[in-house]
Amino acid sequence: MNRVAYTKPLTFRSWCSDEGIDRELAELALAHAVGSQVEQWLRSQ
Repeated sequence: MNRVAYTKPLTFRSWCSDEGIDRELAELALAHAVGSQVEQWLRSQ
């Protein structure tokens, strides 16, 4: 995967985590299916 394309979602997810926002809500905001391969890849970074 192209890591550059995922810089903004990773930053957003980090911010959500820091602010205590639910993982599911963050994924919905990014239009990812919760538990999807995209989410799993992002969480592994």
